[in-house]
Amino acid sequence: MFKVAEKDPSVAAAVIKFLCRDNGFIVEKLRRYANKHAEARIAAFLVEFYEMHLRIGRPETTLHLPFSREEIASYLDLKIETVSRSFKSLEQQNLITLHRVRTVTLNSYLGLKGFS
Repeated sequence: MFKVAEKDPSVAAAVIKFLCRDNGFIVEKLRRYANKHAEARIAAFLVEFYEMHLRIGRPETTLHLPFSREEIASYLDLKIETVSRSFKSLEQQNLITLHRVRTVTLNSYLGLKGFS
């Protein structure tokens, strides 16, 4: 790939653009989740997922998460047990209701947003 980039400036520019965009994603993720305790990370994750649904015209507060607890743990740099405890804690605070492993109702979007 690098030899092609050396010969074709447009390929080199595309590679640089891709790497910068990827780096920007990492920086944004660190900004959102760094220095937050586990429950705040989960709350921020749920708020972000809900807001993404709002942007595409799906305002339902019951979310069907396409991620396993293990995938959420990996994304948020948490242990799976911590993710499970954090979901339970948010439920006990009546911020969310857990229905099944991947189905969550946001009882208080503003509460989650303030928590995150």
